[in-house]
Amino acid sequence: LRGAEELRSDAVDDLFEVLAAFAERVPALATGEPAIAAVARWPDCARARIDVAPAHAAPAPVGASAELAAVLGALEDGIVELTADGRVLFVNDRAAEAMGYPASHFVGRALEEVVAQGDRDRVLDEVSALRAPGASATIEFRAIDADGVPHDLEARATAFESASGARRIGALIRSVTSRVEREAVARREAEALREAAGTGYDIAFETDGDGDTVSVLAVGADFAAIPRDARFAQHLFQRALDSHAPLAADAWLAAREGRGPAELDIQLRTDDGGLRWYAAVLRPFSERGRVARVAVRLKDITRRKEYEDALRAVAETAFDGGPFLESLVGHVARAMDVECALVAVARDDGAAEAVALWADGALGDELSFPVAGSPFETLLAGSACCYSVGVARRFAQLPAFPGGPFASFVGAPLRDDDGGVIGCLAALGRRPIANADLARSTLAIFAQRAAAELRRAAAARALRESEARLRAILEQSPDLIVDADAEHGITYVSPAVQRTLGISPRPGELVARLDPADRARALARLREAYDRPEPVNAL
Repeated sequence: LRGAEELRSDAVDDLFEVLAAFAERVPALATGEPAIAAVARWPDCARARIDVAPAHAAPAPVGASAELAAVLGALEDGIVELTADGRVLFVNDRAAEAMGYPASHFVGRALEEVVAQGDRDRVLDEVSALRAPGASATIEFRAIDADGVPHDLEARATAFESASGARRIGALIRSVTSRVEREAVARREAEALREAAGTGYDIAFETDGDGDTVSVLAVGADFAAIPRDARFAQHLFQRALDSHAPLAADAWLAAREGRGPAELDIQLRTDDGGLRWYAAVLRPFSERGRVARVAVRLKDITRRKEYEDALRAVAETAFDGGPFLESLVGHVARAMDVECALVAVARDDGAAEAVALWADGALGDELSFPVAGSPFETLLAGSACCYSVGVARRFAQLPAFPGGPFASFVGAPLRDDDGGVIGCLAALGRRPIANADLARSTLAIFAQRAAAELRRAAAARALRESEARLRAILEQSPDLIVDADAEHGITYVSPAVQRTLGISPRPGELVARLDPADRARALARLREAYDRPEPVNAL
């Protein structure tokens, strides 16, 4: 038999009985060696391969003596001899070892059976091109061993004529797996570097499966003191805030065990002792069934966290009138890293009044300013606006708030329940705005809270004015009017009551003034009055 035959059977036991019977019926070869050199069960237990390796099919290269064959077999170089049509004539032990099978496995096989499927067409084309004696080529290919593990190989092939005049191809084979792996690592590092540069990562590095750093691709100035050696990753994560250290350890363990990418937000101590927030992603890469690399990327999110903290603080601030707006403009200035923030309301004379002002790190006094020819004119007309740079050049009438001169401006109108403009919120900075979309969206969130507070304050003023008008009407009435709460405490009496009965508002006064004979009936009618929406008369 040449090459190998595949037998299939649905019953594994029956299959191997067939193989045993087959082996008994095949006559021994001339050398007396068994005809069945190897019977391998496939992993799916549904196929078996019979490798028949007759001794005469594995001669030394044509024309070589037995002594030469022995020398070739002992060489450190891997040697393979092929026929012109690509069939294997000879493989020494070193070449067989590099390809992951015994030498007998390859003899008599076609070249396409030796080379991994993805490389076959290319390798066959390159071998076929070696027509004239002396023609040579360096050919790289992969071979898959008995365990399914790929081996990266390099063959320096040369065409020659045998003593009988037949064209042959001899090749020196050597393993280049380690080199290919190094090249793959280099490619990954280059790709990671491009990724880090393209997506703005502040820290990017890779470790091996044991956690030792193999490359540092990007690192910010805040961590310049950490040596770029194998322990870079350990030193970096040792700077995690104590409360974040367990999270970092869990993420690191998950990545090294190959349980998928691990993500976390973490605070790290910088070289100068400060704290910065980073969003960390640890992504494992497996090779040959185990984690070989972990790519770690960290992006500085300190500013985002400041935004979130500021918004949270605003959300948790009680609605207490003026102090709320003063607190809000301070949060706006810190979150957006600007020197000035203010809430202003329109006046009837065409000017505006800053009811809450934050400038140069402190609250400022309320002030009035003209809006014509400034961005505030746009805001009070109902449109938001953002000028990332050059606002002072664009608007000569920009009010001279403390903290200037200003380069950037972002603002939003504040509206009442009917959609009318009741004021505006604005932030002014001495530096250009780096991300206009983020600035607009952030200010819009603050503007919603500022507008809600202005609406609440307006409603409170309207209520106070209404109560004042009602009180004025009651005090002019000749009727005796008493206002009592559910505990029968008098909260208000009209001047007529005070003049006629001498009653003043105080707890329990109403009950004390009732005649004992009428008290039980009167209290029952009072309770009835509290329980019913319509008036209860005849008390």
